[in-house]
Amino acid sequence: MENNEYKNIQQSVDSMLGVTSVIKRRRKNETDKKKELFAQMINTLEEAVVKSTIAFTDLDLDLSRYDERFFIVIDILVYLGFGENCAELISYYVWGRYAPDGSIIPIVDTDGHEIFLNSPYDLWDLMCSINPTIIK
Repeated sequence: MENNEYKNIQQSVDSMLGVTSVIKRRRKNETDKKKELFAQMINTLEEAVVKSTIAFTDLDLDLSRYDERFFIVIDILVYLGFGENCAELISYYVWGRYAPDGSIIPIVDTDGHEIFLNSPYDLWDLMCSINPTIIK
C-alpha cells in the first residue's frame, strides 16, 4: 500500500472510533520472508502447470516430455526441503486440489474435518502445523 492509502485508512479509523490512531508498518521477520517466498514458489509452480495444460488443450502441444524432468527436480527439492508429508501436501495442492468442475477438493483430517486450501498461505499454515521445523 502506498502511504496515501494508509492515511485514508487511518482517517477512517479515527473518525469511526473518535480517536487519534497511528499506523506503523511491521518489519518482516525471517518466518514472514519464508512464507512469502513459499507463496511465490507455489504460485509460480501453478502458473507453469497451467501454461503447460493450456498448451496441450488449446494448442495440442504435448510438452510433458519436456516438462517432466523439471517437475521431477522440483519434486525432489520440495521433498528434501519440506519432508515427505509436506511434499505430499504440496503435490496435492498443485496437481490434485481441483475437481473437474473447478471446485476445491478438501483434505479430510483424522477427525473427519474438511480442510480447504484456498491459497498458498493456507497450505503454508497447514504445513507449519504438521512440521513446525520448516519455519526455523
